[in-house]
Amino acid sequence: MTIRTLMTVFLIALNTAFSSAALDYLGDSDLVAWWTFEAGDGETARDRTDNNNNGVLKNGAAWTPDAGIGTALKLDGVDDYVDCGDAEILDISEHITLEAWIYPYAGPPGETWIIGKTHSSYALAFNPNSTAWFYVSGGGNNPRVPVPLGEWSHVVGTYNGSKMRVYLNGELDAMYSLSEPIKSSGQSLWIGRTRDAYFNGMIDEVRIYRRPLSEREVRAHYADGRSRLPKPAPVDRSELKGLARQVFDLGDKPATLKIESVESVATDVKVPANICLQFQMGGRLAVADGVVLTVAGPIQAPLAHIFEGPGRVVFDSRFVKEVYPQWWGAKADRKTDDTAAIQAAIDACHQGGRVFLPAGTYAVSRTIKLRNKTRLIGDQAVLRGIVKAMLQAPDPGVRTSGWRIRGLTLNGMDRKSSGVGMDYTKQSYSLVEDVRIRGFDKGILLDGGNEASMYNTFRKVSVAACNTAIEANNSSIGFGFYDCIIGNIGTAFLINTTNQFVISNTTIEGFDTGVDMRRGDTLHLNYLYFASGKTGIKIAKGVSECTILNPRFSQVPEQIVDEADDTLILDKEYMDHGTDQ
Repeated sequence: MTIRTLMTVFLIALNTAFSSAALDYLGDSDLVAWWTFEAGDGETARDRTDNNNNGVLKNGAAWTPDAGIGTALKLDGVDDYVDCGDAEILDISEHITLEAWIYPYAGPPGETWIIGKTHSSYALAFNPNSTAWFYVSGGGNNPRVPVPLGEWSHVVGTYNGSKMRVYLNGELDAMYSLSEPIKSSGQSLWIGRTRDAYFNGMIDEVRIYRRPLSEREVRAHYADGRSRLPKPAPVDRSELKGLARQVFDLGDKPATLKIESVESVATDVKVPANICLQFQMGGRLAVADGVVLTVAGPIQAPLAHIFEGPGRVVFDSRFVKEVYPQWWGAKADRKTDDTAAIQAAIDACHQGGRVFLPAGTYAVSRTIKLRNKTRLIGDQAVLRGIVKAMLQAPDPGVRTSGWRIRGLTLNGMDRKSSGVGMDYTKQSYSLVEDVRIRGFDKGILLDGGNEASMYNTFRKVSVAACNTAIEANNSSIGFGFYDCIIGNIGTAFLINTTNQFVISNTTIEGFDTGVDMRRGDTLHLNYLYFASGKTGIKIAKGVSECTILNPRFSQVPEQIVDEADDTLILDKEYMDHGTDQ
C-alpha cells in the first residue's frame, strides 16, 4: 500500500470520527480539555486534546449510544460521576470558558457540578430549581439561567477578567461584573457531582478553554451540536389526542386556540409561541399525573379556575408576565386551603415570572417554596396558617436568589409555635418591601448555612407579635433594613453572626431587647427610635466596627449596653423622650 493510499485511509477515518467543526475545535491552542464520551465502553473518558486530562468513570456512570451528539454520558443522580484529576493545566488563573450539553432528568437534591472544581475556583453548576450557575473565584454575583428538564440544552459560561457571561442554546442570558483572578484549587475536576449531590441525566461534549469564547463562537458551537443531535421521530397525527392534536393541526402560523370546556391533557404538550391559549368561562385544562404542559406562547384567561389535576404547568415568562393562584382554584376566602394553588402558580413561573395574589385571605397548611427569581406580589393579600415556615426555598441547604416579595401579610397565628415567617437560609440578592409579618416564633430568619446569605434588602417591613422579629446567623452578609416598624416583640434584631448589616430609619416599640448584637462586624444603626422597652441596644465583645448614629429612646431604662472595644456613637447626646434616669 502506498503512502498516498495510507494517507487517504487515515483522512477518511478521521473525518468519520470528527466533523469539520470538530477539527476546528482541536485547532484552538486555548482548548484545555474536551470530553466527547465517544469511547462507548470501558471506564475512561478520553480527553480529545493532547493534554491527557482523561477522566475515570465512577460508580456505574454509563455510556449511552446515539443519545446525544453521538454517545453521551448517563449519570444516575445517586453516586455516578467522572473524576478528571487535578493536572496543573486545569488550574486556570485568568480567563476561562466552560461548555457542555446537558439533558437533566430532574433537579438534584443539592447543588451539583456539570463540570467544576470548587465555588472559589471555577464551576458550571446545576441546582434543584433546574437552573445552571456559573462560578468564578467565589464571586458574589453568579450569573444563572433556567434549564428545561427532559431535553438537550447547550450551556456555556465565560469569564474575561471583568465580565461573567452565561449562554443558553447560543443566546446570552445573564451577565455580571467581576474583576479578580481565578483562584487556584488542588481539588480534582469533577463532571456530574459535588461533595453533596450528583447530576441526574445525560452530559455530552464538555469543553474547557483558557479564554472566553465570543458570542459568535458560542452560537457556532450551539449550531454545530444541534445539527448532530438525534432527530425526533416524525409525529403521527392519528396517535395524538385532545390538546396535542389541536396544537399539531394549527401548525406554525399565528393562531388562537379557544378552551371552552374541560379538556384532558394526557401526554406532555408544548404550546408554541405562535399559539395564544384563550380560556372561555368554564374552559379548563385537566393535566394528568406526571404530565407537563408547557405554555411557550401568550395566554388570555379570566380570574378563574382554568387548570386542574396533579400534572405540572410551565410558562415562558416572555409571553406570560403574570400568573394567578386562582387559575389553580385558589379561593382566598380564609377557609379553603389554597396552598397547592399558590405553589402551582410559583412552580409554573420557574423562569422568573410574576405570581400575583389579589386581595383576600389565603389559608396555608404547609410551607410555600419559592424558586430562583420568584416574584410574589400581593394586593392586600394575607397568607394565614400555622406552619414550620411560611415562605422558604425548595431546599434550604441550596443557595437561591432573586426573590421579589411585596404587598403581603404573613400571619402565623401563634407566636408560641416554632414557626418562621420568611426563611432566608442561603438566599441572596432579594428585595422585600411593604410586607407585614405577625404571629411567629421568628419573623425573618437570615442564615448563610455553611456558605453565605448575601445582599438582601428589606424596606417598609412590619413585624409584630413574634418572639424574635429578625434573627441573623452564619455569615449573613450585606443585609439592609430600611423604614421598618417592629413592635410587641421579645427581641427585635438578634444578630449572632453577620457583617455589613444596616438598620436605618426604623421604629422598635414594645420589646424586651431592641438590637442584640452578639457577634459580627461593620454594623450600622442609623436613626433608630426605641420606645417602651427594657434594653435598647446590647453590644457584646464579639462585635467590631459598630456605628450608632442619632438613636432616640423613650421609656427605655437600659439604652445602650456596650461591651465592645470600638463602637462609635455619633451624637452621643442622643435625645431622651421620657426615660427615667
